[in-house]
Amino acid sequence: MLIASKYLNKNENYPFYRKFVGKSFSQLKYLITGLKIKDTQSGFKLFKRHVAFELFSLSQIKGWCFDVEILLLAQKTGYKVKEFPYQIIRY
Repeated sequence: MLIASKYLNKNENYPFYRKFVGKSFSQLKYLITGLKIKDTQSGFKLFKRHVAFELFSLSQIKGWCFDVEILLLAQKTGYKVKEFPYQIIRY
């Protein structure tokens, strides 16, 4: 499973409030779940077909924060999750 992470791109500059809220959410998520993925809310996640079917069939959350549950299920079922940096292109 691949997931894009804006936090791995050191060239990206975000306003203070966005960094603060993002880091606060990450810390809270880690304290509750132990999940070490930095950017769970990234819109880009790539699954193998059978992995997606398995994880989404196990998931219970349908709304906000479903990403955290899917990634936690992936971790608990032994799937490897790899984060990679990406850069937002602004026009």
